[in-house]
Amino acid sequence: YDSYLRELSTCKYIISPEGDRPDCYRNYEAIGLGAIPVSNIEEEMFEEIFGTNMVYSDAESMSCMAPMERNYVEPNRRIILLDYWIKHIIAKIKSLT
Repeated sequence: YDSYLRELSTCKYIISPEGDRPDCYRNYEAIGLGAIPVSNIEEEMFEEIFGTNMVYSDAESMSCMAPMERNYVEPNRRIILLDYWIKHIIAKIKSLT
């Protein structure tokens, strides 16, 4: 696992297809290590969580995608922290009242 994480930390983009469920640990590992996950999850379902910290694609395009052509912007690593989401939820509640 340590070797896997070291390798992941050298990448800017990580292919992270959905498996038995749309979301997976790889998305959070990638973001935590500064890489952008490239996934075929439904953008509408996960955009509020990942925003621009993920490249959304369809399964057919993922295999031939050349994300290096994109302008790499390091992901917001805070989205993997509980504190970030507590503040996000509180702000959302306040905006509704």
